[in-house]
Amino acid sequence: MEAQAPAEFTVENIERALHQLYFDPNVSVKDAAQKWLMAAQVSQQAWQFCWVLLQKDKAAEVQFFGANALYIKISHHWAELPADHYASLRTQLFQQILAFAAGPRMVLTRLCVALSAFALNTMPEVWPEAVKGIVDTFQQATSTELSPSQRCGALLELLTVLPEQHNTTCLAQSRRGTVRHAMQGGLPYVLPLLQNLLEQPSPLDVQQQALKCFSSWVTFGVPLNEVEGLTNLAFKAVRSPELFDVAVDALVNVVLQPMAYKYPNTVQKFLPQVLQLQDMLETAIKDKDMDTCNGLCRLAVAIGENHSKVLLESTGQHKQNSLELIKIIMMCTGIPGRYPVDETASDMTFSFWYILQDDMIASEPQVFQDHCAYFIPLYMNLDDMIASEPQVFQDHCAYFIPLYMNLVEILLIKVQYPPDTEYSSWTAEEKEQFRCYRQDIADTLVYAFNLLRDSLLNFLYAMLSTILQQDRKQQEETWQPTEGCLHAFLSIGESVDPEECSDQCILNMFNLIPKVPITHVRLAETTLYTIGAYAEWLNSHPELLSGLIPLILSGFTNPDLTLSSTLTLKDVAQECSKNMQPYANDILSACQNALTGNIMKAKDSIRLMHAVGSLLSVLPVQDILNYLHAILGPHVQQLEASLNEQPSASSKATVIQKLNMLSMLFSALDIRRPESEEAEKRQPKPRADEPQPVLLVLQQVYPIVQRLVSQWIADTGVIECLTPTLQAVCEMFKRAVRTLQDEIAPMTAQLSELLVQVYNAIPQSSVLDMAKQLLTLFHSSESHAATMQTLFLQLTSRTVSLFQQGIREHPDLVEGFMSLAGSMLKRCPAVLFQENSNPEALFQCGLMALSFPENHVVKATCVFFAELIGQSVSNPLVLQVVTQHGRMLLEVILKAIGGDAPRSVTDNMADILMALNKHCFQLTCTWMGEVMKVEGFPSGLVTAQQKEQFARNVLKLLKHCFQLTCTWMGEVMKVEGFPSGLVTAQQKEQFARNVLKERVNKRKMKETVKEFSLLCRGLYGTEYAAETEFEL
Repeated sequence: MEAQAPAEFTVENIERALHQLYFDPNVSVKDAAQKWLMAAQVSQQAWQFCWVLLQKDKAAEVQFFGANALYIKISHHWAELPADHYASLRTQLFQQILAFAAGPRMVLTRLCVALSAFALNTMPEVWPEAVKGIVDTFQQATSTELSPSQRCGALLELLTVLPEQHNTTCLAQSRRGTVRHAMQGGLPYVLPLLQNLLEQPSPLDVQQQALKCFSSWVTFGVPLNEVEGLTNLAFKAVRSPELFDVAVDALVNVVLQPMAYKYPNTVQKFLPQVLQLQDMLETAIKDKDMDTCNGLCRLAVAIGENHSKVLLESTGQHKQNSLELIKIIMMCTGIPGRYPVDETASDMTFSFWYILQDDMIASEPQVFQDHCAYFIPLYMNLDDMIASEPQVFQDHCAYFIPLYMNLVEILLIKVQYPPDTEYSSWTAEEKEQFRCYRQDIADTLVYAFNLLRDSLLNFLYAMLSTILQQDRKQQEETWQPTEGCLHAFLSIGESVDPEECSDQCILNMFNLIPKVPITHVRLAETTLYTIGAYAEWLNSHPELLSGLIPLILSGFTNPDLTLSSTLTLKDVAQECSKNMQPYANDILSACQNALTGNIMKAKDSIRLMHAVGSLLSVLPVQDILNYLHAILGPHVQQLEASLNEQPSASSKATVIQKLNMLSMLFSALDIRRPESEEAEKRQPKPRADEPQPVLLVLQQVYPIVQRLVSQWIADTGVIECLTPTLQAVCEMFKRAVRTLQDEIAPMTAQLSELLVQVYNAIPQSSVLDMAKQLLTLFHSSESHAATMQTLFLQLTSRTVSLFQQGIREHPDLVEGFMSLAGSMLKRCPAVLFQENSNPEALFQCGLMALSFPENHVVKATCVFFAELIGQSVSNPLVLQVVTQHGRMLLEVILKAIGGDAPRSVTDNMADILMALNKHCFQLTCTWMGEVMKVEGFPSGLVTAQQKEQFARNVLKLLKHCFQLTCTWMGEVMKVEGFPSGLVTAQQKEQFARNVLKERVNKRKMKETVKEFSLLCRGLYGTEYAAETEFEL
């Protein structure tokens, strides 16, 4: 079939193709057979051959193909079937379902799906009581070949897939309500049948199918108060090992259905039955039956998460039931064993604690006072609680805070690492799951902290104190509890507000940290991360730094701790810089040793330079220079030595590391940086008379970098090494400029020259970003005007040549250049419109950029055109270019609106239309009339009337242009198919008018463009357009 002319869709050819698909070892033969079979099952002949394929003597795969072809024809090609064939098709479907009631199962299921599709297509007009008819047909069937159990199984299978098919089928909007109503009319025939089967001693397979059918109809949407009996039977079925899974699935679907919140009383009736399963859960935990644990946990959490308001607002005995349910969820949280090796249930409960908290916060104050007194102490801020209802706090806090403390105790156990011998046996996937699990625990501890505040801090302090009082050998052997306490302290670090929490509580914890025996790498990591998490708080308590800094620096000598130690030092140095001067010598010496000791990885060395820069920023300039000479000297020498090496991948890695180290230093080392926002507002800047060390370093390394770039550019064999190196060079200069600002002025000419050299050799967006920085800083400087103009002119010349050669594969370059040009037009148009500039070339480049599929490119280009058109008012040269090529621009815009560009950029297209309207109204009127005459433009989905309406909305006729607009609008109305065949002449006319009349209101312009764009695409008024609007 793969190398021959297309074969006829006969039964013999289909069977041959199926044999090839399932059994031929040749992949190309399989692919060809699959494509042919897909064409066969949508062909007109499928209505005939599907019945032959379903004959009993055929293989199971052939029968399945026949059943599937029948489903595809009914569901997707229904219009091919004449109405007078409906009755016979239904009869044949019932006959085939009964014929396959004994199997194969996959064929039976597919036939049931086909009959479900038939029912959805014909109810209620052709088949008014489809569900009743299905039940009656099976009850009246008298086949002697089928047992009652088989016949019942086939009926249940059909009733199961019917609501599933309804939920997954895309029905026409006009039929959704009627079909759903017809389905609901069948509930009185389905629910009693299911209840009868579950109440009687039916075979297990029938009970399983009945529970699945119940679950399916619940998902479709059944009032909870109408299925109380079935729900009670499902709770009984949970006790049966054979029915456990399907019963739990059904019950979970019951409480998850969207309309369940309307029946709080019914939900409360379910709680006692859930509580009766507690003994089953305890037994499963004892027997380590994780399947049962997971199922019962799913059920309890589903009720808790989806009906937390019912739990909160309950009273009397229902309140007690709610509390008992929470205890069951707590039991699931603390299920013994290590996640995910021993158990996988505890993580299901974490979201419950958040949802319950969220619902309480959203509740009305009176609800809190009257109904939620039991629960408030679990989650709400204690200060708020005491202030609002002191008596409630006093009455209930004593009971619930210990309960919630119990949750914290559980989490402190669950978060602990296993022994090393056990952990080493875990797979990489299990370790990653455990890492995520610990993060989930950290989030849950934050919820606890929102309630307990100082109580939680004091609890952690007491736990850690108790551990540290143990025998040192015991501490070294069991480091996990210590690490668990510190992990909890770390978790709440970002939530600690010094104004709300007692400093003494945090001080107590930090006084213990230096006493922690660092006996394990993981314990050391958590300790270091904890210090970093409280870096901002430590800035107000500098007395603690003397005990913490040696701990941080000790990590420099251990390769396993360089990541955590450098991250912590970076945070502490940045937040506590003004208090670090007494420790600067020790820290900088340790940094120097670490950087020359070949212990740290490249990323750690780069990160460490940020801490070095923050520390140096608070020292006298001469001390800074001395330290820089000692710390940077060896690395600058290595960078210089690379000039004498043959460029290679290894030398590239070394060079990039050194450049990135300099980048990180430049971003952090700033002696002008104010100590606070208030200080930033004061003038003059501190130490303004002293040179910036970054400038001195940059002047030293620039010749090396310039020679390196020149050599590598000349060597055409290392292009793959050069691109990331040049990106690192540009990033280093960008960070230096960001720190120095206008103090970079002495090096402006050198940097501009290097940027042009790099861009001419290997164009890349990082060069354009760097050039944008320089042009923004010095465009208005008379002493640098010539340099800036030359820089922009040369970058533009190279970019224009790239457009001419073909730049489609480099959208980042196009975006970078359009962003640069748009920014210059806004800030300093004189840079663009100099003597040797070529605005026409820029305009043509912009036209090409508008056709790019990438959103970010189109958006940057739209900004460029909006700014360029605005310049036409004051610049005759630009006005000439816009006059000559504006019609082409308008044509490109309308094609983009009509469907050539993603919908997400139509708002930006509206900005260009607004600019044209505002600055070139007469020309826009003329161009609009001309382009709207083109048939099929901008889309064949809009009519001439729709195009006319669009033009009217955009242009919003003014009196002095009324006659002109009327003339061309009449012409537009006569043009068929432009810009789309889906818009009418009236719609086109209205669009043009709306566009022309809108010269101020951007919102209205965007709405006009959006509406016309949807018309052109055939999406106006569709659900898809509404659903995807917020995704754009």
